[in-house]
Amino acid sequence: MPRQFTFESDKGVLDAMGPKAACDVEVLSFSRLADVIFKQCGAPTKPILKDGANAAMLALAIENIKDTLRFFARHRNSAGFVQKMLGQIRAFKQNLITPDALQSSAEALPDGYLKEKLRETALIYRAYDALVAQSFFDDGDVLGAVYDRLRETPYFRGKLVVIDDFAAFSAQEYRLIEQMLLQAEDVWVTLCLDAPDNTDPASPFALTRRTAARLRQLCEKTGVPFGGMRTLTQDNCGYAVYDSAALVHLEQNLYVPAPAVFEAPTGDLTLCAAPGIREECDLAAMQIRAL
Repeated sequence: MPRQFTFESDKGVLDAMGPKAACDVEVLSFSRLADVIFKQCGAPTKPILKDGANAAMLALAIENIKDTLRFFARHRNSAGFVQKMLGQIRAFKQNLITPDALQSSAEALPDGYLKEKLRETALIYRAYDALVAQSFFDDGDVLGAVYDRLRETPYFRGKLVVIDDFAAFSAQEYRLIEQMLLQAEDVWVTLCLDAPDNTDPASPFALTRRTAARLRQLCEKTGVPFGGMRTLTQDNCGYAVYDSAALVHLEQNLYVPAPAVFEAPTGDLTLCAAPGIREECDLAAMQIRAL
């Protein structure tokens, strides 16, 4: 599950199962899973580079190739540019896009700003990877290393895996889920969706629906039988999704062209017409403090 939810989920498991049974459950984010796998199967031999050290190494890599840059030449000494480029490189790594793939994409484009920008991004990406590899292991490659370990070690064999609180996954994470499907006794994934037959591409659940389709494709790819879909509603999941009729009404009517009117008085909703985002954030912060 996402890193920010692991603590609350740990508490939930403890409350629901008690201290003895909870010892048989591991609540892991993908980063915590990496820690566990490395402890059991061996960590990278080089120190893992993370936090501000990544930016420092990227700035040095850009300085090393400054004479080959034209499009980004005037930005190379900007801390903001370094941070943005670092974020882009992390996104490439998460989606298994290599410098070579980026370079090939650039070469396929017609001459122009986009081609030059993509070509120099590939140069910077390659220079960064080469510099880091001399003495360190980049934290963006951690899940790739976990995947390699899992291909050699059946860590999930005999386990029940439950994946919760995600709307989508990166390409690196899909590869780990593939190993879970191949190794585990059973894999359950919970996704927040609306009506099962809603195929509207503009739906607020469209991204999650694509995730569900991708997971089914992963089952087909691995030859793991798809066990079907179970839709949890207030009637069959054992608890009320909301304890407020006003919130239920809002959820059902928020994206409806002709919404029904909620007639009953309620204090569960606050409507704020703020002059800007900053004021909206101030109101949210004050409400949080008050609550």
